[in-house]
Amino acid sequence: MSVPEFIDTYSDDVIYLLEGRTALLTHPLRAELNELLDASTCRLLAIFMIGGIELMLADWRAKDHNDILNVYFDGKHENGERVAALCTAFQTAGITVEPEVFKDYLAIKYLRNTIVHHKWKEHEKQWLEQRGFPTDTRKLTKEHLDRMVHVNQNMMFYIFLTSVPAPGSNQTAKTIKLDKNTTRPPDETGTLRLR
Repeated sequence: MSVPEFIDTYSDDVIYLLEGRTALLTHPLRAELNELLDASTCRLLAIFMIGGIELMLADWRAKDHNDILNVYFDGKHENGERVAALCTAFQTAGITVEPEVFKDYLAIKYLRNTIVHHKWKEHEKQWLEQRGFPTDTRKLTKEHLDRMVHVNQNMMFYIFLTSVPAPGSNQTAKTIKLDKNTTRPPDETGTLRLR
């Protein structure tokens, strides 16, 4: 099975972004300010993960004969309605999803829009606050990074499941909730030490 070019590159970018963060944290000859590194990683991750997820959704839509993603892609609805319809689309496809993932996905989508267009919209700001994200992109932390990685991995998993039939049936496989401890990237120390 061939993976489309840009889905592949977005996935690689997310992997190398997180690996780069680890390399900076563990570099024996550099001292990092975790607050700056975490905020920067979050900002970049928001851009890459939303781009990748949207490409994967477009790929699913191209293969979908029921048009269950029309509301998400028709351009006539606000992001909040689009993401709610997306959650319903997965459920319609027979995939058990965690609604909290979609609420955070919407917050990250708003965060991405703010970063790319370098301006805040009041309703987006309110949603970010409601979801526990800061309304100053310099205040993003490791906690937010962990949540973003969790959302990214869940969304990619949900999309993947749209193409995997359940054994012995024509329906898509159901899933269980991914544990946050499983999706959280660890902060490890490097093998080299300054001393």
